[in-house]
Amino acid sequence: MDPTASASWRDGHDVVAEGPRWPAMVMILLAAVLSAVAIWLHYPGHISMDSSMQVIEASTGRSETWNPPHTSALLRWFGPGPAGVGRLMAFNAICTYLALALSAVAAFRAGPLRSPRSIVMRAAAAILVIANPVIGIYVGIVWKDVVFATFLAAGVAAGLMSCVAARRPAIAWAVASALLLAFAMRVRQQGIFMAPVLLVLPMLGAASLRGLSRSRAAAAALSIVLAFGAGLVVFDAAVARTIHQDDRFGSQVGFNGLMQYDIAGMVARSQTPSDRLPIAMNDELRAQVRSVYSADRGDFLWYSPAVTQWLSLPGYGGVRKMWWAMVRAEPKAYAAHRLAVFRSILDVDGVKACLPVHVGIDGDNARLSRLGFVPGLDRYDQSIYDASRGLVYWPIFRHFAYAIALVLVTLLILFSPMHARLKRGTVPVAIGTALLYASYLPTSIACDFRYLYPAVCLVSMLWLVWLGAARGRPAFGRRRP
Repeated sequence: MDPTASASWRDGHDVVAEGPRWPAMVMILLAAVLSAVAIWLHYPGHISMDSSMQVIEASTGRSETWNPPHTSALLRWFGPGPAGVGRLMAFNAICTYLALALSAVAAFRAGPLRSPRSIVMRAAAAILVIANPVIGIYVGIVWKDVVFATFLAAGVAAGLMSCVAARRPAIAWAVASALLLAFAMRVRQQGIFMAPVLLVLPMLGAASLRGLSRSRAAAAALSIVLAFGAGLVVFDAAVARTIHQDDRFGSQVGFNGLMQYDIAGMVARSQTPSDRLPIAMNDELRAQVRSVYSADRGDFLWYSPAVTQWLSLPGYGGVRKMWWAMVRAEPKAYAAHRLAVFRSILDVDGVKACLPVHVGIDGDNARLSRLGFVPGLDRYDQSIYDASRGLVYWPIFRHFAYAIALVLVTLLILFSPMHARLKRGTVPVAIGTALLYASYLPTSIACDFRYLYPAVCLVSMLWLVWLGAARGRPAFGRRRP
């Protein structure tokens, strides 16, 4: 069979997808090559202080931090020591690149018959999107943010495939998408509101098949919701059996840190005299707060013993009262603080203190050594770091660039003629990605690049859809034929 031929199939009387086959083959091959290179370069994966604690939790089967336990459970399921971490890193690399490739596959299958030159140009652009060095670096880092991105990307890719597949495969892809999004929902706190929005994608894929009556379409959508719910129950039960969670590490710890950062930010930015603030404050302590406060990182506050004592002594209840009193009395200072922190996480002024790259094994080195890890750098780590030092000045290491790219690709998709089911499916993806950005406006406590890394993957997938599936030029300001 000629690999350059056009692929098409029918679902009842509806042409589900048509387009050339060779771009799909190229994308899958590219994903395999990039996955292999990433595993070769990064194995067994890079570990920082945060991820070292989750590796230790996986070894003991007990939570020792307030992080969601799902990444620790995954590490325990993949096995102990460096080998298990290496398997999780390989899983992240393979699933992420496969998700990107499947997004392109879905798009090119749903795309129109074009001239060979147009197909080559669009395929070349898709290759550049998939080969983004940021993704190549991050799939090798063992962070919960990377695991979160892996499951989000895989769930979205399966959902996109459900939008271009025939009836039975479409249902299978949609169920797979629902299960992947269910796990993503628990890996990181942002999943709580992102996953339900992204769930609309597989629901559309299952319910919008041609020939379904309204009752059958509703039943198909409901089956995806039930699969999502069942996935949540099963995954939560499995994680609970794997990692024992200590009641000391509840969500209050995270909220407490966020409110402490906000209080310091309002005190530092307010123009109100110290003795007129709604909380106990003097000029000497305020000078200490201003000396350590930064919109880049909340943990700089703990460099000052006086500020640490001031924010720690009241306890959770006292901090909550201080936060609410300051927000009511100093709304402008709160807004200025939050906007400055958001500007920082978008890397408007560069990555600076935002930990754009991490290489090597670091963290609780004594306990990591007992698990078989060798702290420090291996022969490839320094080369990866040296190569990344030049890349961090590129737009690919600026989250505001991806936010602009999200707006642009959303407009291109909305105004370009495109496969109807696939086009509808991109809407919840764009909304879910926008929600990820928006979530950090009120909640960010640091500008770490990894926090918005999932958006890099999702924005890339939207561009792959437009490159492969758009039919003609976007109809900005004119009626589409």
